[in-house]
Amino acid sequence: MEQVIYHGLSELQRKIYLNILIRNYDVEPEPFEEGEHLVEASGKLYTLDLLLKYLSAMGHKTLIFSQMTRMLDILQDYLTYRGYTYERLDGSVRAEERFNVIRRFSDDEETFVFLLSTRAGGIGINLSAADTVIFYDSDFNPQSDLQATDRVHRIGQTK
Repeated sequence: MEQVIYHGLSELQRKIYLNILIRNYDVEPEPFEEGEHLVEASGKLYTLDLLLKYLSAMGHKTLIFSQMTRMLDILQDYLTYRGYTYERLDGSVRAEERFNVIRRFSDDEETFVFLLSTRAGGIGINLSAADTVIFYDSDFNPQSDLQATDRVHRIGQTK
């Protein structure tokens, strides 16, 4: 089942957009600080926070895709802040380490989230240990997102 979840702007985002619209560029250039401010600074991250609390409590294994490694860095900071266990796969992971990262996520029941760049993690791997896919941001090519979703949804899968 596919479900799209919409979210609004946080107060900080409203302030930034309003200042841009009135050409006041003297706003916080980097709103993502460690701590609760990280969650409150973004409507999208706030929504993800609520969703992950639910998924964690229900015992789901979750893939989170982003096309930008900087966003994966922010999500990694968030997961660490919340104490969630995770693995990460992006273009910087060497080919020989990719198998180990995938195996750790698949075999370890305690690992809750797998952070992946859409390009590095979306093609040619099997991540059917997960039962939930979240696209934090969509790829410019919708086929890339569909291929990434197929990493989880396999014929005969019971989850």
